[in-house]
Amino acid sequence: MECGCELLVLEADVTRLRSIVTFPRLTLVKVTKAMPMMITKKTTMHIIPGKILPRRDGHDILWIGMALILCSTSAWSQVYLTKEAALALYFPNTSIERRTVFLTETQVQIIQNTAKATVPSRIVTYYIGMNNDRAIGYAFFETHIVRTMPATLMIVVNPDSTIRAVELLAFYEPEDYRPPKRWLELFDGKSMQSDLWLKRGIQNIIGATLSAQSISDGVRRTLALYETAVSGGR
Repeated sequence: MECGCELLVLEADVTRLRSIVTFPRLTLVKVTKAMPMMITKKTTMHIIPGKILPRRDGHDILWIGMALILCSTSAWSQVYLTKEAALALYFPNTSIERRTVFLTETQVQIIQNTAKATVPSRIVTYYIGMNNDRAIGYAFFETHIVRTMPATLMIVVNPDSTIRAVELLAFYEPEDYRPPKRWLELFDGKSMQSDLWLKRGIQNIIGATLSAQSISDGVRRTLALYETAVSGGR
């Protein structure tokens, strides 16, 4: 695989990395401190830590091979919105409160049974848009693996347990697998009483079934979480 990118590394590591990196178009850029990012012409992506490989002289060096796998002449990863920008977009001119809920085992089981999706953590952070001491919406952020790389969503839930919006904030798979905005809008206004199952109430995306499946699972999981531990726990 040919790699055309700049990789930021410590100056002391340039010579050592050059001894094992054979990608013909790789440029190692010397910096004065560790910077866990890889820069291409079109995008910036975080390096996923790889494994430690032994050098011939017996010392270990950090091999960032996973970063090189991600690097190509086309921009695979995209960050479309930061968390702060997304919250400001959907909750303009409001105060935003950050909350954390610690799910009980019973709540986890209820959510998983309702959504038919796994709850990855019992600790959930969400955000409430407040206007005159009244909640106008709830924002949940979810990062999940699509095929082999992650995607990050913001799912905004109305106080009446309906979906206000599903916003794709970052997508690290190839662009061919990215769901279009018009498909994400299929969830608008839907609730747990709606048919939120792929190929039933939610149409599939040809060539991007795994993307569609993971997002559909995330929406159901978020709604079940909201009804079980947020709106029901207020």
